[in-house]
Amino acid sequence: MAERLNFKSWDDSPFYSKSLKIISKYTDLGVPDSRKSILGIIFNVAVATESTAASHSNYSFSVSYRSGMDSPFRYLATFNNVYSSTISNEGNVEVIKMLSAPIKNIINIQLQIRGHCRNDIGINDFGLIFRTYRDSSVVSFDED
Repeated sequence: MAERLNFKSWDDSPFYSKSLKIISKYTDLGVPDSRKSILGIIFNVAVATESTAASHSNYSFSVSYRSGMDSPFRYLATFNNVYSSTISNEGNVEVIKMLSAPIKNIINIQLQIRGHCRNDIGINDFGLIFRTYRDSSVVSFDED
């Protein structure tokens, strides 16, 4: 028996979203045999519509992480803007936040972004600033 399919047309007009949720893939950050220290996070947002008194272009995104599939997400950083009549919020915004203390001994990581946005807001890119290190017991310098 045939199934009925309902098609929706794509609507790219800006609107208010209060329940945005994005989860990245579970990754080893390209180095599976090493531990990492997470030092900071980079977030790049595009704001296409300038804020006005009647319609503020604003966003607030909270980034969390987990280092195991069964672990709960832990807070990492928040990125947001605030409406001000003297500041144009339009354009690309890149924010780099360094952590007050590095998150150590990360082998794998998964990120979650939750938040809200109003008007024409787009997340261009986000990334982690990390340092890779190997366990000293992996390499032996003995010549015997």
